[in-house]
Amino acid sequence: MFLDTNTETRILLWREFRTQLEVSKDPLQDTINLWNSAPRIDHYLDSWNSQHWPTPWELLKENRFCPISIPLMMGWTLKLTERFKKDNILIKICIDHTTQMYYNVVMVSNNVLNYDTTKAVSMESLPTSLHVQYQYTI
Repeated sequence: MFLDTNTETRILLWREFRTQLEVSKDPLQDTINLWNSAPRIDHYLDSWNSQHWPTPWELLKENRFCPISIPLMMGWTLKLTERFKKDNILIKICIDHTTQMYYNVVMVSNNVLNYDTTKAVSMESLPTSLHVQYQYTI
């Protein structure tokens, strides 16, 4: 995994990964797979204060990935490609009022990443009990 390397190598390999997304048959799934393999910690970023969120390069330098930095890096990975640079990519912090579970999701067109951590799902497939609490545009 490229995240096990030094900062400079991580940044270079992340750029190479984004270049590969330009021709990928399933860039959303590739992005999910990459960031699901990142080492996770419980808490690093304040979900409610995007003004204090680091840049993706700072996140790669820190190499600490929490429940908000993973979807943030998913979004930046896509946004920094030619293929997705014009897309409206949003990070949304949501709560399911039925289960009381929080979700930090990435919305790209009609696709949602990080609701189901194994695959992208369509916006239409999300439960109606899921409500946005906070939104950040990449």
